Amino acid sequence: MDAAAFFSDDLATASARFATAAMARGAAVEAIIHPLRGPGGESLQTMVCGFGPPTAETVLVLNSGVHGTEAFVGSGLQVGVLRDADFLAPAPDVRVVAIHAINPYGAAWGRYVNEDNVDLMKNLTYGDFVSPTDPVFLEIDDAIDLPTLRTADAWRSAQARRAAIVAAHGAGPVMAALKRGQTARPASLCFNGVRASWSKRTLDGILRRRLQGARRACFLDLHSGVGEWGEAFVMAAGDPPSCARVRAWLGSLAHDLDLPMEPAAYSTLGRAAPGVAMTAAVLEIGTVAFDDAFRETMAFEMHDHLYGARSAEAARETKRRFRSYYDPAAADWRREGWRNARAMFARFLDGLQAWDEEARER
Repeated sequence: MDAAAFFSDDLATASARFATAAMARGAAVEAIIHPLRGPGGESLQTMVCGFGPPTAETVLVLNSGVHGTEAFVGSGLQVGVLRDADFLAPAPDVRVVAIHAINPYGAAWGRYVNEDNVDLMKNLTYGDFVSPTDPVFLEIDDAIDLPTLRTADAWRSAQARRAAIVAAHGAGPVMAALKRGQTARPASLCFNGVRASWSKRTLDGILRRRLQGARRACFLDLHSGVGEWGEAFVMAAGDPPSCARVRAWLGSLAHDLDLPMEPAAYSTLGRAAPGVAMTAAVLEIGTVAFDDAFRETMAFEMHDHLYGARSAEAARETKRRFRSYYDPAAADWRREGWRNARAMFARFLDGLQAWDEEARER
């Protein structure tokens, strides 16, 4: 089967392909219904399936769709895994759990964030903990003035104000403030949330159920955007032992996750499954450079969804451009992404199998 056919252009198709591939593998699918609906009034859901030895003490969790615009890439990789009869050949003692579209609202509505405008990558770690807001972020947010961002002239003025802030504070502190996120302004950029989201609560429940009996797990979060075109780019995450384990498995192919968070990103996932040693990493499929045009597109997309003051035609074109940064939807890119991801999955499976064998020998 052509690997490009693993990928989909909309959530309904992606969900159907995931379910079909799971059934063909003999893996029962669990559907968890989201309380809200899609733009056409359709039901939204996160789906889960598993395969491999049911009593395995070592588990690979493949999670997709934390960022809605990246859900289709992650879905395609999961479909490829389910279609690959030899996937577990190098790791016969490892079980796989696939979590499809953990942020179905964002995927359906073409949003990076969830129904509460929350960046789930942060919320999955923070949950009910309210992270502090850097005052530098508030300066940047005031400069962008998202509610009034309707025209190209407004964007140019915002960029001039932003440049003055960078000159005053330095590029490093400004970028750190944006990456750290904020909790002061729900209807603005980089919102971490002030409580555990539906997706966070759903993920915790899945891990609690699906990791019963496990001793070790690797949570591999599937994303897109970072890296060269079609490259599988891995960033180690979690606590220091988790990061060290990923670096031992991948060597120079493991990179740092550049998120200035406390606690570290994904380091709290183990609370949902006490007694399970948790390793975490982010696997990105590279797309294109995220430049000034991207930042403009992202800001307008958020303005359109939250404030809706621009024309429907302009909003649709912005939405299309925004998604293209995360999902180029080109057949050659999809084939290359699957090929490189498959090779990276094999490295993780080798590491997990070795971890399992070492534990049993103790």
